[in-house]
Amino acid sequence: MGASSRVFRAERLGKSYAVKVIHKGAAAIAGFTRQEYLRELEVFKRINEAPETHRFLSTLKMSWEDLAQDRIFFVMDLYPTDLLSVLAGGMPITMRDRELYCRELICAVTALRDLGIVHRDIKPGNVLINVHGHAVLSDFGSAINVVSDSEDDFEYWKCYDSVGTPAYMAPEVAAVNVTVTGYRPCADIWSLGLVLLEIFGNFSGPYFPVTTIEAIRTQHAKLDPIEGLDVKQVPLLELPLGLMVMLEMMLRYHQEERFTVQDLYFVYRSYMYDLETSPAKVAHDWKPAIVSPQAADNSDVTELLSFRGFATTLSLAPGDPAELEYRAPRRFE
Repeated sequence: MGASSRVFRAERLGKSYAVKVIHKGAAAIAGFTRQEYLRELEVFKRINEAPETHRFLSTLKMSWEDLAQDRIFFVMDLYPTDLLSVLAGGMPITMRDRELYCRELICAVTALRDLGIVHRDIKPGNVLINVHGHAVLSDFGSAINVVSDSEDDFEYWKCYDSVGTPAYMAPEVAAVNVTVTGYRPCADIWSLGLVLLEIFGNFSGPYFPVTTIEAIRTQHAKLDPIEGLDVKQVPLLELPLGLMVMLEMMLRYHQEERFTVQDLYFVYRSYMYDLETSPAKVAHDWKPAIVSPQAADNSDVTELLSFRGFATTLSLAPGDPAELEYRAPRRFE
């Protein structure tokens, strides 16, 4: 969202939180609509109110709209760093850390599938790293809730708009005729595959160093139209054969040939069981330094520091600020 939003640090009862402050006027100029904020809120609600806690997905604590300031506020947990900074900063992560990032992100996309959510913007900058070193998938501004009759229907559900960061877009998402042909949820698998290339790669930055849809289309046109990205030609660390095959299947050109989220789950299901039930068994070697909490003092978030209550609204008219008011069930535990 760029210049239309900023993230601040705020403190409550000795704990720090991240506060995304969206300037509605600037966001509207940039092309963002109110419906997109409501969609993001609905995705967060689906995650927050699920019967299970999804350890590798970020959650929303509370949100509201301030008409006087022309701002929208989203309050979330604060994380020490993100995967983009870890990889770019040359942090001393081990192969064990890299493998855990891989497995944690598979857990994250599996959890999204179980909830019927397509992320649509998976990239290192949207992977946060918590104080224990674990990866947490975040930023659901492009995500969408899928309406399907069964879990099997989820894999065949289609979107019809080019959303996301060009360098991580799947070929079908960046296609010129995407509004006609559409794309399935496995577009997320392509994006995740590129993130894993960076995690296990002997190179810096995105594999496709582009910033526009036109440029990524040019890169996609150079790929084998059947096999897709040739992982064997990518400068990677020494990896097990099984992981190489998995990466190849994640980066197949045609979505019909590519791994689905369910395929990934079956590849790692035995390990994922341990990951979910015994966190100590899979502790990271590298953990980020904990930054001392500092309360935000910017005027944009002055009212936030009191964590004000919300008015009870039984019926909402379109455009009513209460549409964006939300408090998570276990927001400050």
